[in-house]
Amino acid sequence: MSDGYDVKILGGGPAGTCCALRLKQWGLRVALAPGNPRPHPLPEETLVDSARPLLEEWDLLDVVTERWPGTPRHAVVWGDDELRWRAGVDASPGYKVHRPELDGLLLRRAVDAGVTLADDASARITVLATGKLHPGGASPVITVDARPQTVALYGFVTEPDAWDDTTVVEAVAEGWWWWLPLRDGRASLALLADAEEVAARGRDAVIRSACATARGPAARFQPDRWRGMIAQARLRTAPLPFLLTGDAASTIDPLSSQGVEKALASAEETAYVVNTMLQDNDAWAELQRHHRAWERSLFNAHDERARSLYQREARFGDAPFWRKRGAATPPPRSDELLPRRVGPAPSLGPATSWARRGQSLTPERAWTLGDALPLARIGDVPLGPLLDLIGDGASPDDVVRGASRVPELFLSTPGRVRGALERLLQRGWLVPR
Repeated sequence: MSDGYDVKILGGGPAGTCCALRLKQWGLRVALAPGNPRPHPLPEETLVDSARPLLEEWDLLDVVTERWPGTPRHAVVWGDDELRWRAGVDASPGYKVHRPELDGLLLRRAVDAGVTLADDASARITVLATGKLHPGGASPVITVDARPQTVALYGFVTEPDAWDDTTVVEAVAEGWWWWLPLRDGRASLALLADAEEVAARGRDAVIRSACATARGPAARFQPDRWRGMIAQARLRTAPLPFLLTGDAASTIDPLSSQGVEKALASAEETAYVVNTMLQDNDAWAELQRHHRAWERSLFNAHDERARSLYQREARFGDAPFWRKRGAATPPPRSDELLPRRVGPAPSLGPATSWARRGQSLTPERAWTLGDALPLARIGDVPLGPLLDLIGDGASPDDVVRGASRVPELFLSTPGRVRGALERLLQRGWLVPR
């Protein structure tokens, strides 16, 4: 370590700067290489109200609330041809974050905290926070999972008129329209379409047919110039000593409007992993597996959410965009669907999970199935004692009754124990016997 750094972070977006800031706050020697600022194709991003806890954790809630309040009105055309308005108590306005300003604010915070800006520093661990683009160079990034390729065809409308205070999401056969008013008086209009269909039919033909059936702003406004960028949900990894964070690790479907929120969560978890690695040289491989499983679990959760939203739209089942994104998912189980007896899945096995303690992660006895994130508990129900009660097979009622006599499960109510059984069955960790 000729430069004496513990960690080097490549990338100056929310994930990279927040990860650098947290590690510096914990006393590490951190070098940040933000790179040359790239112009944001869409300078403003929506952030749903569920991001409040994360924004508060990063001391950003007051800043975001004051500077970037969300659009006051929201409209949606989804599932049928009716345009529905959501306002007031029916929907939080959320936030409309100006990314260049947010990125600059976070970078200044990191520098003020003592993070060193250095492009050529050497360090024990390198964190890639280079966003959706491949970082290039000697950093081997591998895509391990991806959803159907989506392209965002977008442009800017200079006089949005009556739609200047309304965010609109509208499903059409070719994909879905996203209308977002901007603070400078313009509005962004984007069509999220299937990349293969755009390549086969041509961009202009796809846009024309999508405009022809629109009921919202896309039926009325046309940008002077159309641009395009890839908006594919995908999961990536890299070998040690590289770790990925933010969009470099996984990108999620833009339908969720949770990209910035995901970046903040990923930065926090990556900081815990890095700090623990630097304290325990022998645990690097195990911590890397944990980090990959954590990112996959977040990727899968967002994927399930996006798929459930796509499944609410049944009008265009034969269209390429919707056919690729509407695969059926198993219906959620209720307690009436619990089988008479349950037992552990044959491949369910012991593993190590890592729980946050102070400023690092500590190992816990856990279980996992395949490449799923190892778990030590389901909600607040400890998994070990629960599996001991189940043994090779048991009835759910016997497990619930037996939990009241197990000290580790004593504080778990019968409803929570039964709920844990249902969730394990949904995951495939338990199977009917």
